[in-house]
Amino acid sequence: MSNESQDQENKLILSGPNSLGSIRVDAEAFFELSFWLAEELEDLVDKWKHVGPQRRTVIDRRQRLPN
Repeated sequence: MSNESQDQENKLILSGPNSLGSIRVDAEAFFELSFWLAEELEDLVDKWKHVGPQRRTVIDRRQRLPN
């Protein structure tokens, strides 16, 4: 197996919804980052879950616009 084919097996190709571009990334590093981010997000949610969702005040547009 050549180095080129080994590189292809260990890379992910990420592209946008319109396929305007793509990027190749190391698969192992990508999944390591992905799992790390998921764990950090879980920790963040646990840290702030006591606050709860904030209520948004709906303001009538007529109150905001000058006459």
